[in-house]
Amino acid sequence: MDSTVVASSTLISPDSLSIQWTTWRSWESVAISLRGIPRECNTKDIWDAFHKEGSIVAIDIWDDRHGERSSRGRIRFRPPPLEDFWTRGPYVIRARSGRIAAISLFIEFNRQPLAVPSPVQLGVFYPAEFELPLVKIDFGIFFGASTFCPLSSFKESASPKLVIDARQRKIFLFFKIPIQVIHTKHKVSTAEYWTFNPQ
Repeated sequence: MDSTVVASSTLISPDSLSIQWTTWRSWESVAISLRGIPRECNTKDIWDAFHKEGSIVAIDIWDDRHGERSSRGRIRFRPPPLEDFWTRGPYVIRARSGRIAAISLFIEFNRQPLAVPSPVQLGVFYPAEFELPLVKIDFGIFFGASTFCPLSSFKESASPKLVIDARQRKIFLFFKIPIQVIHTKHKVSTAEYWTFNPQ
């Protein structure tokens, strides 16, 4: 799930915000930039730290221009979180290694257009992002041009959906799978669900 895409965005610190500050509640989604992520921290650690704040749909940890893991990343909530937790100062997270770190948070105000122009039809616009619910997702192997052998299927209980991002020209598949987690303190096995976003 770690992203190797290098992106730039305009950041606004909480101290410099004015009337624009309250508009995020009406957005379709909210992106929060992270600064100071420990190098040993992965997307699972980020999810563990922030999932209580709202519904996370994407987590990115950027690489630098040399292809090395950087200390910067982004989390996106859809719908927006209930509280503006990024205004409370540094956010304390725990990496899988046990290291505790305080990272800086900034809300991103570089709102993207709601529609993008067609590359071939002048005056025609498409939604920048739209979602298509799926009945089922099958993973498997093709034998020839028309024979497919499914090895694993995710049906309605996995909430499969296809998201087309016309702005970035990407297609995303979202689905939930159960992961067995052993709680050693009480010796109880439980199934936790994670949303996978293969790009």
